[in-house]
Parts: sequence; C-alpha cells; structure tokens
Amino acid sequence: MDGLSIASTSIRVDKTGRYCLNDLHQAAGADPGKRPGEWLRNEQTKALIAELTDAGNPASPVSTTRGGTGQGSYAVKELVIAYAMWISPSFHIRVIRAYEAFTTMQADWRRQRHVTASSHKILAAMLQTVRAAQGKETEPHHYMIEAKLINWVVTGKFAGRDRDQMTMAELDLVGQLENLNTMLLGHGIPYEDRKQRLMDLAVSHRALPAAAGQTGGMHLVPKIQRKPHTKKAHPKASPIASISHVDDTSTEAQRHRLLWALRLGPVSTMQARQLLNIMMPAARIKELREAGHLIDTRRQTMTDERGHKHPGVAIYTLRIAANTPEAA
Repeated sequence: MDGLSIASTSIRVDKTGRYCLNDLHQAAGADPGKRPGEWLRNEQTKALIAELTDAGNPASPVSTTRGGTGQGSYAVKELVIAYAMWISPSFHIRVIRAYEAFTTMQADWRRQRHVTASSHKILAAMLQTVRAAQGKETEPHHYMIEAKLINWVVTGKFAGRDRDQMTMAELDLVGQLENLNTMLLGHGIPYEDRKQRLMDLAVSHRALPAAAGQTGGMHLVPKIQRKPHTKKAHPKASPIASISHVDDTSTEAQRHRLLWALRLGPVSTMQARQLLNIMMPAARIKELREAGHLIDTRRQTMTDERGHKHPGVAIYTLRIAANTPEAA
C-alpha cells in the first residue's frame, strides 16, 4: 500500500517506522532556516527527545542516515508533529490531517487484507470439497492453479503477486473474484467458463490503468494510421492515436486483457492529424456521442481467434475533441 504523502511529497519511512524529516522539510517549501538540523539543535527539541527516550520507546526517537538513497534524519511520530509545529502552524495542521488520513487508510487496508485472506481460505476449502466429492485428492498444485487464475484476471499474468503489496482496490477485486470463483466451483462450472465469468466481473469492476499500454505485462503494438483524402476536420477536433492492436503472437488471454484494459478512457495522446484505433464498449461510445465529444466513427466487430464475437466491444476508429478525457 502507499505510504504517507504531504503536499504531493512522499515521506520516506525507515525500517523502524520513523519518518524522514528532510522530506517534511521539502513538503513545507524547503526554507533554509527550517532544516531538520536547525530544529534538532534546539534545546526544547533535545528535551523532547530525552523525554521520549526515557519513556521506553523500542527504537531511538531520532536517527540520522548518511549516504545512499535513504540518507536523512528520521524521527518518530511525536517528533514529526513537533517539527511541523516548529515550521509553521499551518504546516502543523496539514501534517496532522495527513497523518490521520494515512492511519485511517492503513486500518482500512488491514481490514480489506483480512477479508481477502478469508476469501482465499474459503475458496481453498470449496476446491477441496468439490474434488473430494469427485473422489479426487487435492494437491498443492490444484490450489496454485486457482490462485494463478485470480492473478491472471487481476494483473494479466499467471505469476504470483504479493498481496501485502496490493492496493485497496486490488484487494477488493481479488476478494470479489475469489468469492465468485468459490460459487462457480460449487456449481461445477468448468475452468474455462469460470475464467470468462471472472473476467466479466473484473471488467465491470475496474477502469483503465493510469496509462494506456500499461496493462500488466501484455505486449501491445502501436497501430497508427493516417486516413488519406478525408474531409475537413471538425473545428473542435484534435485527432489522436492510441494502441489497439495486439501482435500475431498474442494469446487469447492477452486479447481478452486488451478488451478489459481499453474499456474506458483516458488513452495516450499521440501526434495531431492521426486517427484513434481503440477498443471500448458500445456504452462508452454512446457516452462520447451524447456529450458531443465524438466527431466520427468507423466500427468493426471484435472477434477472437476462435471466431467468438464480442457484442459489447468493438474496434472503433474515432476522431474526438481535444477537451475529452481520452485526449488528456
């Protein structure tokens, strides 16, 4: 999960949980007269450090690291708040509010992590029950297959993922996917059908990642075309191009991943006077058209390598206005 951030500045934390005062100094505007070293030499600060030391804290209240990427002065929460007050009352309030928000987020994340751990155990129990009813033993690799399936839906890869490094949104999605997979297993739904149902749930749950093309490891190949002999462009339009083509070595799983990843904007802005080739649901096209952002389209039905059509998704060639999210 993400750490403490103040004024768009990430505050580093050392292995004992102390916060970097140098990062706080940067967040406050980097006034030379408010450097951590100046504050640490303050007699009142020294008295506060001595009091915290006498209180029996498991780690030293303040520590200085020299050299390397982690260099700086690190202090416990009480000293962080005192340092913020020394800088200015307004910064003091900002730090307190940021820390309160951070601790709330941590508590929410821990609860969600617990929920996800429970859903994983329930899924494992259902798998064992179903296989036992079929007269089959459940080996470790059977549990791994189900875990990899969830990983594939969430990240586009079958490789393992440390759940302690997942965001709240990812943990929430994992929990929902495992609950659905448990239900489908209990109803005897085959693996391939379960995989599609899980992907459908993920599509309805998640929006596009922050940048087009960053879709969990799938290799996307740019397909940018110029349209010859077109009529004069709409005066408000700023034609852009994005990625919508998967190369010939792509697997069906990667193609499904592409449909998911590009289901909503925003997409990457490319050079002007190029067309946009992008896969997105018909509902999103309708939204753009009704909002007056869609200038023109050319639709091509999406069909996978098995010949299965995807009625809710199509390949569109678009020209959209520059002030839409897709043009950001």
